[in-house]
Amino acid sequence: MKRILLLFVALFFAILLRPQPSFGQNYVTTGDDRKVAGELIRSLMDSGKSGSTAELMTEAALKLLGTPYVSGTLDEDPSSEKLRIYLTRTDCILFVETCLNLALTVKASEDGAYPTFEDFAANVARSRYRVDPPYSYSDRVHDGVVPSPGGNPEGCHFGSWW
Repeated sequence: MKRILLLFVALFFAILLRPQPSFGQNYVTTGDDRKVAGELIRSLMDSGKSGSTAELMTEAALKLLGTPYVSGTLDEDPSSEKLRIYLTRTDCILFVETCLNLALTVKASEDGAYPTFEDFAANVARSRYRVDPPYSYSDRVHDGVVPSPGGNPEGCHFGSWW
């Protein structure tokens, strides 16, 4: 439990301290995934943005329960590393990552404006990769390694997820 909490805290600060990438539509998703993301963002916004990030993550997780488990979704095309965003299928790490980024997207919205899918995608990119695009497999955050606040490319190790 401590490791999971430490992971959430580390991811949260790593996301907050990293500038938002500008990648346009350089990601892989489906219309169904965009639709689910939009519905979740609207639902979280309507339920009250004043909740904590943890409360919003929990609400997102409850709404995503029953999402089919599919392993290897990030590795569908090993020859081309792209930002892949799926909400209609997930694995355990992507489930947590999705809930975190939905919550952060809602928390970052200004003046009650509904965030866009692109806002959500930018948060996913910031939590999943150490660098801005173009991406490579080695740019992904693996095994609890997240970028340090000082931008050290070696990153800071916060321990294993398993």
